[in-house]
Amino acid sequence: MGFTAFVGVKIDGQANKRAIAFEKAVVEMPEVVACHLVSGESDYFLEVVVPELADYQRFLVGKLLNLSIVREVRSNIAIQTLKAGAQLPLEHLKPVAPEVGAK
Repeated sequence: MGFTAFVGVKIDGQANKRAIAFEKAVVEMPEVVACHLVSGESDYFLEVVVPELADYQRFLVGKLLNLSIVREVRSNIAIQTLKAGAQLPLEHLKPVAPEVGAK
């Protein structure tokens, strides 16, 4: 897979059954490897991975824009991936051993 797009999606209405239907539809799309409900300019932020630009166009026009609740889409194309799949920084979750002699 050589083409990654980060897609901001605005929808019509948010706290309703149509928004839940949008979420369900997007989660089931194999091209979408991540979907986040976000604050800010977009309502959702998707990471879409496909083999090439023509496949992204088919996804965008044939799937995403076919969802009636979608109001606006803004695509950002990854030119180069510098870091991906890093482990989460979870050092803060390790238990701290009690100091010897501490009460």
